[in-house]
Amino acid sequence: MVTEAPLLTPRTVGEALTLLRARADLNRDDLAREADVATGTLSRYERDKTRKPDMAVIRRLVNHLAEVTGDDARTLWREIGDLMDRQQASSRYVRAQVRSRQRRRKASD
Repeated sequence: MVTEAPLLTPRTVGEALTLLRARADLNRDDLAREADVATGTLSRYERDKTRKPDMAVIRRLVNHLAEVTGDDARTLWREIGDLMDRQQASSRYVRAQVRSRQRRRKASD
């Protein structure tokens, strides 16, 4: 069985979008306009400043970037999905750790 080499090596969805945008040789305003996304929204996504991105927006961005770069959209989707899963799992772990510390502090007061 032959497996495809990953197209991306980022740690977050924002890094992936930024990398793809650079590979497509687009600035943020151009990509936002062409994918029908607000520039501020794209900026927040690229900086990972949103906890749960809108999947319709991510889909438009990834599909447009795949079209421009010639990458396989399904492969990009799989990689972006994996990154989103990892980020959400990490966020849940951090929130659980914070709640645990808060409970311990409250119990010791």
